[in-house]
Amino acid sequence: MDRRFARVRVQEPLEKPPPDFRTVDQTTQKIFTLNAIAAAISREADLDKVFYLALDWILEVTGADAGTVFLRDEETGDLVRVVSRGISNLFLTEQERHSYGIGLASRVIRAESPIVLDNVARSSMISPSSYGDVVKSCVGIPLRSDNKVVGVLNIFSKQVNKFEPADIELLTSIGNQIGVAVAKAKLSSTVTQSREQLQEKMRQLQELLKISATFRANAPLEKVLNAICNAISSALGFRLVELSLLDPTTGMMVPAAFAGFSEEEQQELRSFVRPPSFYERIMHPRFQISNSYFISHKEDIEQTLGMQWAFLPNINDEERGPDEWHQKDALAVPIYDRDGNLTGLVFVDDPIDRKVPSLEKIQVLEMFVQQAGLAVENARLLSDLQKSEAQYRLVTENASDLIFLLNPDGSISFASSSAKAILGYQPDELLGKMFADLISPQSKRITPECLINPSTADELSIRCEIEAIRKDGNSVFLEISCTPVFENGVFRGEQGTARDITEKKRMEREIARRQRQLRRSQKREEQLSGYAAAVIAAQEEERRRIARDLHDDTAQALIALSRRIDSLREDLGDLPEAAQRKIEDLKALTDQTLASVRRFSRDLRPSILDDLGLVPALEWLVSENAKRYKITTRLKIQGEERRLQPEVELALFRIAQEALNNTAKHSQATGAAVELTFGDTWCRLTVSDNGIGFQTPPNISELADRGRMGVMGMYERANLLGGNLYVRTAPGQGTRITVTVPLIESSL
Repeated sequence: MDRRFARVRVQEPLEKPPPDFRTVDQTTQKIFTLNAIAAAISREADLDKVFYLALDWILEVTGADAGTVFLRDEETGDLVRVVSRGISNLFLTEQERHSYGIGLASRVIRAESPIVLDNVARSSMISPSSYGDVVKSCVGIPLRSDNKVVGVLNIFSKQVNKFEPADIELLTSIGNQIGVAVAKAKLSSTVTQSREQLQEKMRQLQELLKISATFRANAPLEKVLNAICNAISSALGFRLVELSLLDPTTGMMVPAAFAGFSEEEQQELRSFVRPPSFYERIMHPRFQISNSYFISHKEDIEQTLGMQWAFLPNINDEERGPDEWHQKDALAVPIYDRDGNLTGLVFVDDPIDRKVPSLEKIQVLEMFVQQAGLAVENARLLSDLQKSEAQYRLVTENASDLIFLLNPDGSISFASSSAKAILGYQPDELLGKMFADLISPQSKRITPECLINPSTADELSIRCEIEAIRKDGNSVFLEISCTPVFENGVFRGEQGTARDITEKKRMEREIARRQRQLRRSQKREEQLSGYAAAVIAAQEEERRRIARDLHDDTAQALIALSRRIDSLREDLGDLPEAAQRKIEDLKALTDQTLASVRRFSRDLRPSILDDLGLVPALEWLVSENAKRYKITTRLKIQGEERRLQPEVELALFRIAQEALNNTAKHSQATGAAVELTFGDTWCRLTVSDNGIGFQTPPNISELADRGRMGVMGMYERANLLGGNLYVRTAPGQGTRITVTVPLIESSL
């Protein structure tokens, strides 16, 4: 229920005062009331129930006739009535929402102290007509939370001068306790929201890790694209996902991968023709949100696209609100290559939460789609590279070389028939032509002198590459192998071969370009690993923050409350047995809540890991595991024990924590062991159990498909540290997880 003040119905009180309540003295009544409300705060998570209980006790103790609780809307500043007691016809005219500045409650907030109206008829603060002629006196009590007034408790009476100083003191104490309840509810809401956000980020990270694992496994493009579609569906909650690729020859969008569609629906979509005009109209600037395009059902989609929409999900628009997802809503995310060229589109439909995606969710969707762009481009680069290599081999292995002879003056005396194919000259056209005249001016400057002037040649063979000019004026690159010819010690010229390497040169440049592109693609994958590291770091920081807040705020408040209860018990002295029992119960509840908060804080982020290091943290973890799950667990340390880098200690601790959790939840083991070994330049952690084990898949990426995301997370943590993780297991043979990471000495 939204705590920003929806109207709630009147409920029965949680606990009524005892029958003889009005016969006891005021001090005992006060203790009873404070105990009842404090117990409700500790026991009840529903803030409305706490309010109703407080009002019931207040009306009983003070003899007042009615009461209301107003809370302040943090966004609008309005005062909203959340609960009421004793209303009947008395407050039929009272409004449920007031603008700040109007009425008694606003004055109480400004004053930050109680306001008592002994005679409403004589007061200018409120209009008596607001409550008819029945209300004669009233009091407004501020509700405090974290030194700030968050609401007001109003108590009304049909009598003039009804409220005594003792009543005001009691109501002020109750108001402070209600403020504690409001703070507790807000903290609980904050923790719940943080936990849900963490879980959502973890789901998204897990799906990204699946895609990363598929990349590393060099899976076929179709499998990668289907994995991306399934990841989008699972992580972002879209029932239907379609990924289409642009056919560069036809310009058509061709469906290539799906999630959520049946085989028949996939066949229907594959037969649907999407010409360029289709995606050009979808990608109109007026539909753009971030880098995506959303067409609302409020548009005439068929008229907008100029054709029928491919597939309409089974959605009943009559059951949907105006701002919810409808049958003819459409969201498309374009796929681009690294040069910014459109290569495909991803269509998502029918969100599980029925909501139109927020900008943040669309941006996360775009991040998944970027992975599709990388996958498509990597596949095409690999295909082009394989083709280039095949063509290169074909050219180099089957090229016909030009064989030639040079006279001592450098003129050509012989040329083989391949001269026509290589240089465009008939062999006899080259006879008497100076070889140097075939060399381009740029290449001539770096060509060996013996090819320009053979008379300078020695007895050594040469090999070089030159740029020659063909008969048609075009350039051709030649690989020259040339040897001087001597007859009876007299230099007769040079003989050699010229191999056309023009295509080889082009291929080398092309391969170099493709390799640069592949390196850039690998850099993108490294950036993805960097994102995974950043998400893990953010998760740990959020755990640290929540644990710190629980320890510094909630735990300290509970400690203070416990001490105040002890002080109250000492101040009050001898009390009736019932009152003593109530105080003892309240003290026990407070201590129990404090223990739960401390345990939750330690589970989120054990301070022992930061303060004392990995070994004491593992000792604590092993002890807690043995206590909590009744599994005999031992710890063994080998090597020279020392502090490691914080990120290494944290990663090894989380791996051990996840492994022991898996042992407790899945292995049915009776015993487990944790072994930590310190080497000079490495550290090894081993976690083993005697449980039922499991069948390991041939490929790591299949662990994600089997739902073993914990093992995938351990792999990723080890990989981010540059380490290795191995899982040795088999059905009936237990499980042994070993992770080894390199070390850089810590300054701690």
